[in-house]
Amino acid sequence: MRRYIGLYRTFLHLNFSKLVTYRSNFVTSAFTSLAWAIFSVISILLLTSRNPVIFGWRREELLILTGVYSVVVGLFHVIFTRNLEQISRIVHRGQLDGILLKPADTQFYISCSIVNYSSLPRVLIAMVFVMWLLWKQNIQLTIFDTVQFLFLGVIGILFLYAFWYCILTITIWQSHLFNLSDLLLHITDTAKYPSEMYNEFRYYITVFLLPLSLIITLPTKALLKRTNFPEAIVLVILAIATLIISRVIGKFVLRYYTSASS
Repeated sequence: MRRYIGLYRTFLHLNFSKLVTYRSNFVTSAFTSLAWAIFSVISILLLTSRNPVIFGWRREELLILTGVYSVVVGLFHVIFTRNLEQISRIVHRGQLDGILLKPADTQFYISCSIVNYSSLPRVLIAMVFVMWLLWKQNIQLTIFDTVQFLFLGVIGILFLYAFWYCILTITIWQSHLFNLSDLLLHITDTAKYPSEMYNEFRYYITVFLLPLSLIITLPTKALLKRTNFPEAIVLVILAIATLIISRVIGKFVLRYYTSASS
């Protein structure tokens, strides 16, 4: 474990050096990320302009939900998104052969070698936005509320990572499916809406979308002191199961990887 912590520190330093070298790229990416976050807030304001309560959520609560989405998914973008998006490119360019020869776990290296610092401003501003909304609603968080939020947020990020990894490992066999990550980005966007809205759909759609909606809804409910413990247990079980499945699928796919030369 200590070895991989040291390796991740090296990744942090290398990516920060790249950030300092290409500062204009950081500014552009950070601005784009903030623009999407602002658009999400505007969409909620427009959505609640006529009806301030939607699916049992008041406008202020939906704004908190949007802020939590920017925090949780923003952290996911910082840590994992760029890494998972490049899997098909790594395979297509023949770089996976070199990664397999490195004295480190292949899944760890593929998943963590890139740190997307440009999403950090979005996360920090969203955190301030959420705290301001909580203060405006006179919601005082206890240590237990904060621990619940952090725990459920981390579980949500891990579930989202495992879900992405399970899907994108397909590109190790079919590297031409480079736009699969774009589809996953749109699917992930469904998490910005309350889980209650999916109760109106048919069961097969609900089963698919509900786990994704829980990764944002549950941390938000923890801040609003409305934690649904049965749903939280379901999310934890799903996250653990999906992580195990992602590990199994990753090893299975790499076992039958035939290298770029063949």
